[in-house]
Amino acid sequence: MQSRFLSSLRSKVLWIALASVAVVAACEGPTGPQGPDGDPGDPGDPGDPGDPGDPGDPGDPGDPGDPGTGPYLTDSGLDFEIVSAEITGEVARVQFKLADADGLPLDIDGLLTEGLVETRFVLSHLVPQAGTPGYYEPYTTIVQNSPTTGMSATQPSPDAGGVYTVIDAAEGLYEYELGATVSDLVATDTHTIAAWAWRDFEDQRYIANEVFHFRPDGEAVTETREIIETQACNSCHGRLEAHGGFRREVGLCVTCHSKGVVDPDTGNAVDFSVMLHKLHRGHDLPSVEAGTPYKIVGFAGEKDFSENHFPQPIQNCQKCHTGPDADVWKEVPSMWACGSCHDDVAFVEPTPAGMIAHGGGPQADDSDCTVCHTSAASGLESIVTNHLTKFSDPAAPVYVATLHSIENTGPGEIPQLVFSITENGAPRNILTSPMTRLAVTIAGPTTDFATFWQHNIQGTGSVGTLVADPMGFRYTFPAAMPITANGSYAVAMEGYTQITGGERYAMRNPMLAFAVTDAVAVPRRDIITSEQCNSCHGELEGHGGTRRDAEYCSFCHNPNNVGDERVSRFETGIARAESVDLRVMLHKIHMGENLWQDPYILGGFPAPSAANPAGTPLDFGHVKFPGVINSCGTCHVAGSFDLPLPQGLIPTHVHELTCIEDPAADGDQLCATANRIVSNDIVTGPTSSACLSCHDAPETRAHAMTNTASDGSEACATCHGPGDAYDAAVGHALAP
Repeated sequence: MQSRFLSSLRSKVLWIALASVAVVAACEGPTGPQGPDGDPGDPGDPGDPGDPGDPGDPGDPGDPGDPGTGPYLTDSGLDFEIVSAEITGEVARVQFKLADADGLPLDIDGLLTEGLVETRFVLSHLVPQAGTPGYYEPYTTIVQNSPTTGMSATQPSPDAGGVYTVIDAAEGLYEYELGATVSDLVATDTHTIAAWAWRDFEDQRYIANEVFHFRPDGEAVTETREIIETQACNSCHGRLEAHGGFRREVGLCVTCHSKGVVDPDTGNAVDFSVMLHKLHRGHDLPSVEAGTPYKIVGFAGEKDFSENHFPQPIQNCQKCHTGPDADVWKEVPSMWACGSCHDDVAFVEPTPAGMIAHGGGPQADDSDCTVCHTSAASGLESIVTNHLTKFSDPAAPVYVATLHSIENTGPGEIPQLVFSITENGAPRNILTSPMTRLAVTIAGPTTDFATFWQHNIQGTGSVGTLVADPMGFRYTFPAAMPITANGSYAVAMEGYTQITGGERYAMRNPMLAFAVTDAVAVPRRDIITSEQCNSCHGELEGHGGTRRDAEYCSFCHNPNNVGDERVSRFETGIARAESVDLRVMLHKIHMGENLWQDPYILGGFPAPSAANPAGTPLDFGHVKFPGVINSCGTCHVAGSFDLPLPQGLIPTHVHELTCIEDPAADGDQLCATANRIVSNDIVTGPTSSACLSCHDAPETRAHAMTNTASDGSEACATCHGPGDAYDAAVGHALAP
C-alpha cells in the first residue's frame, strides 16, 4: 500500500517538473543580465604533504677567496713615509707607508684600525738655473679666479682624481696614482713629491709631512733647493703651521710657492723668495712706509702683513738662510729676491713715481748683479758688508765682564764687588781706558725680587770707589745694604763703550747671587733664559742696548714695579700705570693683538714733560706672536710654569693715579710728581697675575679673584695643578 503511494507521488512530481519545462520552453524570452556573484565558499582543508624527494648530487667546490684581514689594535700618532716614486709615460705613482707612533701599520680607510688617514700629494720638478738651486714648477695645479679683480691665475694645488691601491695592508703599504698628467717630462730633473697626511684619534689630530726627491730616469738626485731649513723657521715660529696647520715643512712649501705664482686677488707674488721677504719685513717695507699695504688673500681670507715687525735686524739674512744652499742670498743676487725687500728700487727706465732709480742703471736680467754686489767683504756694493749687524760685524769690539765675588753683604754693611773686564778676549784696564758707562745693580731677595737699586761705576753720575785688584778691579759701593735685608740677593753689571755719534757696543750682563742672612747664597729660580729669547730676537737689547740678558731684566721688572714714572701726567683725569713685573709685561707684550681687553700700553722715552704731558705711550696691541701662543715651553724653562708655584712669591700691582694739583695753579697741564697720588692699588696674586696677563677676560679675572682668600692665598693649584682636572701644563702643551 505504502509503496504504491510513493510510486504515485514520484510520478506526479516528475510530471509537474516536465510540465514546467514545457511551459518555460514554450515562453522563453531574451537572456536576462547575469546576477551578482555569490559569496565564495570556505576553502577546503589542505591535503597531506607529499613525501620528500631524494637529495641531489653535491656540486663542485668553488675557488678559494683571497685571505682576509681582521681588525687590530693601534695607538695614537701618525708616521707617514714615502717609499718610492716613479713616472711612467705621463703617469706618476707614489708608494707610501702609514703607521702609528709605535710603528704598527694603519689601515688608510680606518676600517681595520682606528682613525681614517687622509693624504694629499703635490708633484713638482726643479727647473735648473745656472749658479742657483733653480726653482720649482708644479704639475698639480688649478686655475683660481678672483671674484674681486676678475683676474685668473694658475695655482699649485694638491692632486685630485687619483687612485689608491692597497699593496700590503699588513705592512701599511699603499700606492697612489696621481690624477694629474705629467707632460713635457725632463727625466734628468729633480722631481719632488711633497705630501701631508692627517689622522684623528681620540679627539686629537695627528699631522705628518713628507718630502721625497727622485729622478724619473732612476739616477741619484744631485740637485735640490734647500735654502731655508724648517728648524730655522721654528726657532721663531715654534712650529710651522700653514694652511690650517697641515703644512709644517719648508721643503713642502717651496714646491707650491714657486716662481711666477701670484695671488689673483692682489696681484702680489707668492713665490717663496718674494713673499717671505715681504711679510717678514712688513711694517718697514719701503712700499708700506709709502702708504701701500702689503696683503695676500690666502687660506683664511685676506691677510694684511703691513704691521709685521721682524724681532731682530732685518738685514740678518743668516737667521733664516741656514740650509745647504744658504749662501744663495749673497752669492746669487737677483732683482726678484733682492727687490722684494728693497721694493722701492726701480730696475727700469723711466723710474716709476715714488721709486728710486737703481744705482747701476736699468737691468734687463740678473746677469750683471755680481759685478757690483759681491759676496766678498770688499767690493763696490758688497752684499755681506751691507747686511752686517752690530753683532755680526767682525770689527765690532766684544766686552765681557766677570763677577768674581762680592764681600761685606750683611745687613748694614758696605759691599765691595770684585770683577774683571776683557775686550776681544784680552784684559781691559778700565782705570786708564774707562767704559763710556759702567753700572752695577743689586736686587733682592732672590725668592722673588721686591726691590732694586743701581749705581754708576763709570760715566755720568758715577759714585763709589773703583780701584785695582789682583783679580781685576774692586768697587766699593757708596751705600750700605739695607738693615732690613734678609735671605739672599743678587748683583749684576751692565756697560758699554760708544764713540760720539757712533754705535753703542754693550756687554752681556753677568749676575752673581750672594748671601745676606742665608748661610749659603740661594740664586733666583730659573724661569726663562736668554738663549730662548735670542732664538727669535737674535740679541736682546733692552733700554738702549745695555740690557742683554733676560735673567737680568727681572732685577728691575719685579712685582712691586709699576710703570708710573713714564705714564701720562695730565693734571686732570686718571692715569693707569700698568705693572711692569716681568711675568705680566712679557706675557702681555707677546700676547699683543690676542689680548681680550684694551691693548697693553706702557710709558716710553722721552718721559712726560710740560711740553708733552702725554709722554711717549707705547702700544703693544699690534704685536703678533710668531709662535704657538699657548705653548709656554717656547719661552719658559721646563717645569717653571707648573703649579703650584714656589712659596714666597709676592703679588703684583697696577696703580690708578690721580692728580691733586689745581690746573689753574700754573700755565701747563703737567702734574708735578709730588701732586700725584695712588687713588687705587689693584693687587693680584703671583699665580693669578701670571695667568691673567694672557687670559685677561673679565670673567677669568672674576674666577681668579673668587678663588683667592682675603690673606692672598690662591687656590689655583687645586684644579690646575699636575694631574688635576684642568692641569695647566696639559692645557698649554703643544698639540700633536
